[in-house]
Amino acid sequence: MERQQEITKRFIEFLETKKIDYKYTDNTILVKSDVTIETKDNITCLPDNLVIDGDLNASCTGINNLPKNMNIKGSINLSGTNIEFLPDDLSVGESIYLRFTKIKSLPDNFKVNGDLDLRQTNIEFLPKNMNVTGSLSVFGTKITQLPQDMTVGKDLNISCTELTSLPDNFRINKNLFLCGVQKLKQFDNLSVGNDLYLAFSKITNLPENLSVGGNLYLNNTEITDLPSDLKIGGKIVMPNQTKTE
Repeated sequence: MERQQEITKRFIEFLETKKIDYKYTDNTILVKSDVTIETKDNITCLPDNLVIDGDLNASCTGINNLPKNMNIKGSINLSGTNIEFLPDDLSVGESIYLRFTKIKSLPDNFKVNGDLDLRQTNIEFLPKNMNVTGSLSVFGTKITQLPQDMTVGKDLNISCTELTSLPDNFRINKNLFLCGVQKLKQFDNLSVGNDLYLAFSKITNLPENLSVGGNLYLNNTEITDLPSDLKIGGKIVMPNQTKTE
């Protein structure tokens, strides 16, 4: 209890120093604007029951865990911190940025009402029934599989991962990035709403019934043949040429 009181006191002092408007009632701090925390502010812990009406940017700070019952109405940026997990009771209204953190896992049934950035993190798997309404990036992680019931509203970047397979009948609404994937050799029944990037991957054959709404990038691959029923809305960039359909 005393530690939490000290954390609360320190955070209120920070808000007052920055001249950030807030209200403190019933052990809850309500901040009525965006909050940016910098390394020089020496904030390493946040108080329980913190409510921020805007965005929270605490990238590259000493924060290594999040408090109980935190509610961020906008987006939260914790990139470059030592965060290892997110509390089950965390509420974020928009995007979540966690690139270059030590995040290892996400809560089950995780939903993000915006983008989710997990680039270059320690995460090795994604939870079941995950829903990202914006774009999802797991670039450069050790992810090997994607949940069958995962949904992504916009782009999916799984380049330079340890991915070995794609879910059955997989569909991405916008762009799909599979560049530099070394362990995925083939896939089936894929539908991409916009561009599909396979550059520098080890994929050698494209499946039947492949549908790409935009461009198909095959540069620096060993793919030489195209399926007879390939559906393509834009251009095809082969290893040594550009072809327009």
